[in-house]
Amino acid sequence: IHQWQIPFVLLDSYMPDLILHVLQTRKIAELYLAVYRINEPTVDAITEMLDSGKIKKATFIISSFFNQTKKPERWAIKLKDYCDAHPANTRHCYTHNHAKVVCIKKTKNEFFVFEGSGNMSDNARVEQYIYERCKATYDFHKSWMSDLCAATDKKLSNAMQNSQPGKG
Repeated sequence: IHQWQIPFVLLDSYMPDLILHVLQTRKIAELYLAVYRINEPTVDAITEMLDSGKIKKATFIISSFFNQTKKPERWAIKLKDYCDAHPANTRHCYTHNHAKVVCIKKTKNEFFVFEGSGNMSDNARVEQYIYERCKATYDFHKSWMSDLCAATDKKLSNAMQNSQPGKG
């Protein structure tokens, strides 16, 4: 399989526009998204693509910083609620995350990764990225994201178990 890597810089542009274009023009088997911030139009577009079947399965890792230090952003709550209502094809966790990685597996077993400094929000600044087609990089990011969600699920399960009457 041909692998490639393209480094680039966006000047006063939004990363969500590029990512959403890639998602909207391809059938996606798996999406893994780790970001510090995400905006409402991106949440709406991704959940619509999940509903329509353009994205088959998705995992989201969103920073818990804003939920702990400020009023939670309603679109992050909207994404959480969507995932809670669709556990068969979505997974999410909120943790101290500052990574900005998008992993896409197309239905034809092609693997793409975006890594960079920008969030999936509408705060355009000078941001640097690497866009690559590489299964090894995809697998690396998928692994840590899956492990992080599993660890978060386990902590939540243990906390809920210990909070029941007669426990802890």
